[in-house]
Amino acid sequence: MKQPFTLTIALTVSLSASSLTLAEANDSIVNAKLFFGGKTIDSSAWSAQDGHGSIGILADFHTGSHGIRAAVDLFGSGSEDNTTSQVKGTYTAEAHLGLRKYFDAQSRFKPYIGGGVNLAYATQENDNGSGRTSDEGMDIGLWLNGGVDFLVTDHITAGVDLRYATANVELYGDSVELNAMSTGVSLGYRW
Repeated sequence: MKQPFTLTIALTVSLSASSLTLAEANDSIVNAKLFFGGKTIDSSAWSAQDGHGSIGILADFHTGSHGIRAAVDLFGSGSEDNTTSQVKGTYTAEAHLGLRKYFDAQSRFKPYIGGGVNLAYATQENDNGSGRTSDEGMDIGLWLNGGVDFLVTDHITAGVDLRYATANVELYGDSVELNAMSTGVSLGYRW
């Protein structure tokens, strides 16, 4: 694991611990969800592999401030190509840090919106005929999302999530825009 990616994970853990500390003791509701979906990257540099499978962990913490919650969402995605293409694999890891607001719909459906900072890491593997090489890059961008959770029980949720994230990394001397739309389903637990 490369140093910049390790720093991203350390920063994410630190911020999530800070969010828990900020929550009021009698109001510290936590939502944690597993995310399964897909991501379409706008980049022409990755046009053959612009569709990635994506998995993630979405978490948000009550801050005691008018329903605004601290959000820490972690994602991994990737695509591989075993054809004659020079690009053999493209992979991303992202930490979305920000705020999320749930709306009280007076039902078991809980719509939400969110946004914040995207800490993005990307790597690309190439094979030009003389062996495999890889390059990696990092950037800070933005993210926005919206979705709906359905309360299956008072603690278990099932939902859908739609988000758009931006970042721009340099791989093999080229600028690669990682602007991407992600859609997926989630299964979560609230406490």
